[in-house]
Amino acid sequence: MKLDILSEIQDSSPWHDEDHEHRPITQATEQGVPADELGYGCWRQVEHHGAEEFSLSSAPELLLAALSQRTSRIRLGRAAVLAPRESNHPIRIAERAAMLDQLSAGRAELGLARPVRPDWRLFGADPETVRERTGDAFEAVPKMWTGDMWCTAGAGALPSAAPSALAGGVQPGVLRGGGLGRSRGAGDDVVGAAGDDGARTGPDDRPSGGGLAGDFLRAEAASGSAPSPAALVIGRILQGETVPDDEVYQALSEQNSLIVGSPDTCRKNLRAFADLGIDRLMCFQQVGALPHESVLRSIRLVGELIPEFDG
Repeated sequence: MKLDILSEIQDSSPWHDEDHEHRPITQATEQGVPADELGYGCWRQVEHHGAEEFSLSSAPELLLAALSQRTSRIRLGRAAVLAPRESNHPIRIAERAAMLDQLSAGRAELGLARPVRPDWRLFGADPETVRERTGDAFEAVPKMWTGDMWCTAGAGALPSAAPSALAGGVQPGVLRGGGLGRSRGAGDDVVGAAGDDGARTGPDDRPSGGGLAGDFLRAEAASGSAPSPAALVIGRILQGETVPDDEVYQALSEQNSLIVGSPDTCRKNLRAFADLGIDRLMCFQQVGALPHESVLRSIRLVGELIPEFDG
């Protein structure tokens, strides 16, 4: 099982200082260096537009091109290109992916996806035809190349599937994991965190729509069931509340779909998914306002487990 990294370049506090956009973008390129050295399988960069604090990754091919010049082993993937031609014309998708493949000496990977509603509106796509146009790209892009192509099953194909659910018949695929890098106590590093489903809309269908906290809590309320302890504590953090590390750890560790805890705990939970046949797991480590140093520590701690799973 390969461990990948999912990068959204989140900017959860845009009102704090004037450097709030430049800093996380440059930090992302710095985070790719230890990921490459530690043996992560692929750095997967999302694409969002006008998403404010949720994601600054509006030109992912440029960030991946920068990473291609600072790394030598890790694969570089789009997760995923917004495929309707109003967002990205199929010819341009093929051209940019091929250029990245050249710059990275053959390390490029490509995923295609149908965008969420804010992207439809931003680019003037017709909601009635967006699915059909996405399908057109799936057919057109491979015909422009030779060789194999990977396609995404959708952002967060299994965003909250516990091992028991997979064993019960859910098709194994790519699971979005995470990485908090918090400290539960003296010497006890926490190396995992929650995944997310990648879809965010506010009351007026803007991707920010009241901020990360508002969107997250609205989504939980719309699910029709009582929020889990993990959802509640994440919502409190997104609202800016300082939640004690022990409380965060307890809430997240109670939810089997989240990989969070000490290295030994994470090793056990990773093994449960590996034993089910999961072959790629995305680590979501740069989350919200988590400090750059904590993200690097999480990348390192998870990376130390890679040889046990990626032989």
